[in-house]
Amino acid sequence: MYSGSPSTSNEISDKEALQNLLLDIQCLDRLSKWSNRFNLFDVLKISGTEIRHSNVLAWLLDPNENHGLGDAVLRRLLQTLVINSPQADVFHSLLMDLYGFTVLREWEHIDLLAVSHEERFLLCIENKVFSGEHDHQLARYQELLEKEYPQYHKIFAFLTPGGTEPEEETACGTWQSISYEQIIEVVEAAKFEKALSAEVSYFIDQYLDAVRRHIVGDRELEKICREIYAKHRQALDLIYENRPDTASQISSIVQEWCEEKSHTGEISFDPQYSGKTYIRFTTPYMTKLLPEFEEEKSGWNSKSMYYYEVVNYGNSIKVVLTVGRDNLSAHQMDCCEQLSTLLNQPDKKEAWRWKRLFATRRHSIKADPLTDDLHKELFQAMNQYWEQIADFEHKTCTAIEQSSQTLDGNLPV
Repeated sequence: MYSGSPSTSNEISDKEALQNLLLDIQCLDRLSKWSNRFNLFDVLKISGTEIRHSNVLAWLLDPNENHGLGDAVLRRLLQTLVINSPQADVFHSLLMDLYGFTVLREWEHIDLLAVSHEERFLLCIENKVFSGEHDHQLARYQELLEKEYPQYHKIFAFLTPGGTEPEEETACGTWQSISYEQIIEVVEAAKFEKALSAEVSYFIDQYLDAVRRHIVGDRELEKICREIYAKHRQALDLIYENRPDTASQISSIVQEWCEEKSHTGEISFDPQYSGKTYIRFTTPYMTKLLPEFEEEKSGWNSKSMYYYEVVNYGNSIKVVLTVGRDNLSAHQMDCCEQLSTLLNQPDKKEAWRWKRLFATRRHSIKADPLTDDLHKELFQAMNQYWEQIADFEHKTCTAIEQSSQTLDGNLPV
């Protein structure tokens, strides 16, 4: 949620930082092991495409495909899932004839579905690599499968890079989280027990290498990058913030929208508290509810205890209302707690630092970033978000008016 406090003073200038990086440019030689390595998935530009990962996994999981792994991947994945699922029928799950399974892609929009009618068993996998949950899809998929496959044994798996739990409350306890690290272990173990052709072996190695670097993380590579970043942080941050990519274009256009709104007095926008990933602004009404500091000491090194943040994912955006807890006075904390109660947004953990009180859905960018269409699309999206923000603040105002008898007066109408 928080991308780092903006620097208010640097020990050296940006120019000096860049000069120091150039004088120590040989430090980047340590990355040549990875930068010069050929990878088929990188060449085809599909390492960062979620649907391609699902396609490869479907191929690996299908016992009847031409990879030569047989049922080894499906069997080992079921073992991994059954171990962590107390509700699973171990004997039924691990003693089945897996060659009767069919693996489906995008059946009713479900990423992966492995079904055996003979064994009356199904494995449902929702793959979330570069996107998040939306529209209560896990609950919908589960309801659909319960209806379409009654009396079948079912395992629901939520696959993410780090094995995170589903956000949907209805999915917790039913959908089992699994990580791509576990997928790597499953595939490597299956590959080890089979004599594969050179072509298949090479393809799988290329895929696992792409997963490690783009999804899971290569620990040696991460260590080297951290060391280089720690030494030349200022210069590398400057280069990253000014790189000519789609995310930079999105940030620039959104900040232009904020500047226009700021000139009309509808919002307060200061670009020093924004960057490529987060573009931040405040509104007059919300600032009345969540009062400012007298000096710049919030978690963003600003006077504001909250921001509307436009989150820039590079291929989509959304808006969230975030409150920072750092250095809050008793009065500010009380206002925050009252507003949380009013909006039915209880604290997920007691020692929170960043609290989200409002969020929109993501808007996926469709326009070609090399055309003027991107500017038009983003302005339209931000205007729609602005309508949602206005509606949210109006409903908040109405709720405060209706709850005035139960509040102590800290929240102004």
